[in-house]
Amino acid sequence: MRSAKTLESGKTEHNLANAEDYDFVAENLGGENNLRKKYPNLYKIMQHTKEKSKEQINNQMDVFKKITANADPYIYGLRNSNKIRTINYDSHTTLQTSSSSNVIAETPTLVIIGELTDVTNNKSIDGFAVYENNSHHLFGEIVQSSNKLISSKRREFRATSTFTKIAYDENGKEVIVSETLVSDSVKIESSSTLVKELKVIDPTPVKHQGANETVIYYNNRKGIGCDYYFNNVKIGTDEVDMYIPFSGSVEFNSGFLPDYVDKNRDFKLQIENINNGVAEFNTSHWKEIDWTVNGSILSWKFPDCWHSVLKRNNLVAANNVNFYCKMYVVTKPGTTVPIVIQSDGEEHGDPSYKKIKPLRIEWGCFAKSTKIKMADNTIKLIEEIKIGENVLTMDGKTARVKNIITGTEEKMVCIKTSRGNTILITSDHPVMTNEGMLRANELTAGNIISMEYGNDSVEWLFYQEYNDRVFSLELDEKSVLIANGFYAGDFASQQEPKLDKPANKKVKIEAFQEEIADLISKMNKKQEG
Repeated sequence: MRSAKTLESGKTEHNLANAEDYDFVAENLGGENNLRKKYPNLYKIMQHTKEKSKEQINNQMDVFKKITANADPYIYGLRNSNKIRTINYDSHTTLQTSSSSNVIAETPTLVIIGELTDVTNNKSIDGFAVYENNSHHLFGEIVQSSNKLISSKRREFRATSTFTKIAYDENGKEVIVSETLVSDSVKIESSSTLVKELKVIDPTPVKHQGANETVIYYNNRKGIGCDYYFNNVKIGTDEVDMYIPFSGSVEFNSGFLPDYVDKNRDFKLQIENINNGVAEFNTSHWKEIDWTVNGSILSWKFPDCWHSVLKRNNLVAANNVNFYCKMYVVTKPGTTVPIVIQSDGEEHGDPSYKKIKPLRIEWGCFAKSTKIKMADNTIKLIEEIKIGENVLTMDGKTARVKNIITGTEEKMVCIKTSRGNTILITSDHPVMTNEGMLRANELTAGNIISMEYGNDSVEWLFYQEYNDRVFSLELDEKSVLIANGFYAGDFASQQEPKLDKPANKKVKIEAFQEEIADLISKMNKKQEG
């Protein structure tokens, strides 16, 4: 793979109206002549994108400037993210690199083509090519045994990945969006690893050591069932403040003294949701971060105000999210060292890499005084239910309450049926209808609701001020509760990214998607050979 011209950040966005960029993307996808002859649909998309770029190249920058000029630095929301996640090296085990793409666009086709190079001898080690149709997430990696590499007193590697997204423009025609990222990493200098130890203090399961996840509550009663608690957090009808604690330290070996972290070199601190892109924490609070250098140790503690405001409808699936951070530490000898902290991926012996637990974000969904049907057919108010008790579910079975989620809400959705039954729930909470499970904010007057006593229709549906405690029950198996006579999902059901609605259409496999599949298959066979 020939290298593209890159910015200082190691990132190049490709504009297909530019001949050099067009040639680079075409080369990554098998070459223009090959595309024209064997993959005509994909070639047509490139030509359409090329012409579209020529028409829009002048006004795109103007639009971008207007958006960024008026952007609130505190409100970033969810966004697309392409990144070279890791370059990990352990002289006794493996050399590994991984890249990922997380997008919020409507089911595009994603392609990642990557290469790993040994900088010390400028030789390619390995490559990969992956693709996925109708997807929000794509991951590719290279893993090589360390004993197959040439031994050297200096170990430096370069990962290059080209990310391509085939989506649709405003006229419904396919377009290609592509960019290339380059990441260099020095792992060993004079036979010694630069990093001695990387520690993460927060976020970790501080109150539940050994747990499989780190639990963060917003506006919960302090100290109950959570590792971290943030009070006075805005959780409105449309938005939620996302606060994440972050502190730790990195210690360097003799001869390497940390100086500072370069915020302008591809710094990333993200919460990843594979169904909805990532929440990226901006650098507007950079001066408020407590950076401390003590000899060979660099420590950091991010301020409590380090957060992002996200749209609530993008977080219905965010009960389990991944944490990702990459920061580049500049040492006094002048060597820049990337360190990576993430909660997905594999464990690795590279001392500049740390895997931590995934994050669990929780808040409640039923108003207090909601009447829950128990396993013995008695009725109990939701705030009086205790962990370990059994409730009755829609299918006539019983389920044990293994956790009680509680918080506060400013507004709730009130649903009133034609027969007079009412319930107060949060806007994203699912209830059973004759169309399957629908969230409260998806209902309209006239929807048929499946009730304990049979079908009923929605008569009234409106928001009302609440400003009080809310509750949700997490059961030992995902189930549907009986609440005020409604069939409503438990906490796990509320967190589903997509509800199980009846399928009404089949996904159409476009001709260019079949071409992509064939092209990637041939590229991988070529690399293996």
